[in-house]
Amino acid sequence: MKFDIKKVAHAILFFQQQGVQHLAKTKMMKLMFYADKYHLQAYMRPVFQDVYFKLPHGPVPTLTLNVINSVNEMENDDLQELVDEFLSVVSVEEKYAAQYRTTVFSSNGIEFDSRLFSRSELQVLEQVANEFKTITAKAISEKSHAEPEYENSEMNAEIQYGLMAPGSAEFIQYIASEQADLNQALRIAH
Repeated sequence: MKFDIKKVAHAILFFQQQGVQHLAKTKMMKLMFYADKYHLQAYMRPVFQDVYFKLPHGPVPTLTLNVINSVNEMENDDLQELVDEFLSVVSVEEKYAAQYRTTVFSSNGIEFDSRLFSRSELQVLEQVANEFKTITAKAISEKSHAEPEYENSEMNAEIQYGLMAPGSAEFIQYIASEQADLNQALRIAH
């Protein structure tokens, strides 16, 4: 498996369909983190295949963040294909409330496609939706700061999948290295 921005976009639709409140960029980043963490702990593989970094506002899936941040950039051709794929499912809008700017999502009339997810992934997404349904972005961000994998990583460094599921760290690292080798081979072939 590899990173699939369409899967991220459909996860947004799923969370909206489940009635998750305060669903903007920051909260979505944390929902992804918890979905990947819980799925790694139960099934030894992440849902989204993103790369997490320890940033000041908590763990962040950087590929997703870069795509969302590139939506309104005219000069970022490197991510244009991913941006277009993301925007084929959801719209991104900047909104202002008081002195804060937030990025919110809305459906482009596309229905949530459950076929993009395994049964276990759907169960974990539902678990995450229920657990964090009413929590604010600030509260989920603060909670993520207390997670051991966040605390035990260096600022601005990658949070290893093995830290998210410590009992399976060696196996997860092996799978991640195999995936990285496969992704590199696919890049060279193109």
